[in-house]
Amino acid sequence: MLPLSPEVIKYNSIAKNKLPMKVLNTIHKMNDINPRVYPPFNGCGMTFDYYDKVTDSLYSTLALAAGDKNYNGVVLIPRIRTGGTDKLLKSYLRALCEGIGLEILIICEDSTTSTWTEEFEELADILYLDEIYNSKTPPTYKIASINYYINLLEPEFIWAFNSRLAYFLIGTYGAALSKITDIWVVTFAHWIHEVSYREFGMIHDYILHCEAHIKYIVSDNSNFIEKLERQYQLNRGKLIYIPSPNSLKDIIYKPNIKRKKIKVLWASGIEWNKGIDTLSEIANILNKQNIEVEIDVYGTPKNNKGYKLLDKFKEQISKVSNINYKSTFSSFDALLPNDYDVFLFTSIIEGMPNILLEAAENQMFIITSNVGGISDLIKDGRTGYLIENSLDPYEYVERIRDFINLDNNQYNDIRKTLVSHYNSVYTSKCAIAEFKNILNKPDSGTM
Repeated sequence: MLPLSPEVIKYNSIAKNKLPMKVLNTIHKMNDINPRVYPPFNGCGMTFDYYDKVTDSLYSTLALAAGDKNYNGVVLIPRIRTGGTDKLLKSYLRALCEGIGLEILIICEDSTTSTWTEEFEELADILYLDEIYNSKTPPTYKIASINYYINLLEPEFIWAFNSRLAYFLIGTYGAALSKITDIWVVTFAHWIHEVSYREFGMIHDYILHCEAHIKYIVSDNSNFIEKLERQYQLNRGKLIYIPSPNSLKDIIYKPNIKRKKIKVLWASGIEWNKGIDTLSEIANILNKQNIEVEIDVYGTPKNNKGYKLLDKFKEQISKVSNINYKSTFSSFDALLPNDYDVFLFTSIIEGMPNILLEAAENQMFIITSNVGGISDLIKDGRTGYLIENSLDPYEYVERIRDFINLDNNQYNDIRKTLVSHYNSVYTSKCAIAEFKNILNKPDSGTM
């Protein structure tokens, strides 16, 4: 049994009818999900007025905020930001809400707004838990009230979208919830800690303790699905590959002409796993081998470590004339992709990078490391070039040479195949068909 949650002790201490520690310990018989998790009362048949009163009150507050609308699905997320996770959710929601016509309620832990908040609110209704509950309310009581709400709502599915609170809910009440609704979780990347190289992420923290209650584990890349199947011996029928619906409609192929002096675009977040050190080495080798290539770099640091990496990178390239750091960027279109011949990507750990989907949408020739789910998009020699050793700058240089040696017909053949592959996998109609399949809905046409 896990130790009694300190937040529960604190919450009980401010209540008028304090419960003896012995009673609290009896109530909080817990499953050993994770040292950070304190699910309430699992396995305990006793009920106490104090807990009932608190959860009834919290449920009433939640139900009043949600109203009496019937929702097809409930999605739990930590907050709305402007990162890759949020873009994936937004794309999936568009398929579910606009493509299939489902009514979705998003239960969001944090009401901090971003530039995407309005777009989310146009797709689904959102409940912000920090606007409903007191900041001192423990997660144990929040999930109890959410559980009550879902039991009465009986949606077609609940979906844990990278939300720790959602895993607490599944670990505590999953056995009962799975009898009234389908439980989905999402996973999208295999992350490694930059110092310890330990695997981390919610799927690793919780899957073995929650898997029995989960109907579908949805991922936007097939390689990670295969990894999870091998690593945890998961039921293959639970693992669902739904590529990110990056475009609403098919894109129309347009032939292009290569420039004599190749212009290369590199754009990504500035983080330890993006291979920015390898990028500076690539530029140095190209310069030493007199290969006429111009590389423009756009990167947005997310934290102090990112800014330090960027400062180091600027120093590394300061004596090389073929590479320039331009600026941060707010959108892919702002990079003027039509001004470039190649999109270069040097990451060493990834899921399915949104930036590559946007490069493909703009029909750019792509040279990229073969990590994560990238091989779902780039088929070596057919839809672009894959680098097998993501840390080897010479391999990148060789593939840049290969690109330079392509004639215009070969260049456009690969771009045309990329567009065809993109249209067959990464548009809304593809995701709509996959979601209809797992929701057992007839396919009566797409958006």
